[in-house]
Amino acid sequence: PLQALEGTTLRALPLRAPSQAVSATLPKKEKLEGIGACFSDESELVSPTGAVFKGKEGAMEFYSSPTSPVLGEGFSPQPDRRTLSYTADGATIAVEIALTLPDKTMPVGDWFSFDAEGLITRLRIYSGKI
Repeated sequence: PLQALEGTTLRALPLRAPSQAVSATLPKKEKLEGIGACFSDESELVSPTGAVFKGKEGAMEFYSSPTSPVLGEGFSPQPDRRTLSYTADGATIAVEIALTLPDKTMPVGDWFSFDAEGLITRLRIYSGKI
């Protein structure tokens, strides 16, 4: 079962830092490579439409697509730490995120699963009102 983050300690995983990977100060190519480095070679990313992208290359393909705001100007993800939840072993995390864009804020919900090295093995993205 997922647990609320408040008042508990998450197992220490050597997680890659996606927030650093999407830093607005990085050039787009480096940002995209940084995002790819957060995913395992066998990972699966499921987009809000249900499209499936496999491995690091698949994640980079999704995030470089015209429908992804990640490489756009002013992109600033804001995780809602009040609703962040995780499994007892810390290997699966669910989080609501407000994607702050120059002209709007888009709510998404992400479910991440991680391997022992802290790489993303599965990411399911839900989009719409949260």
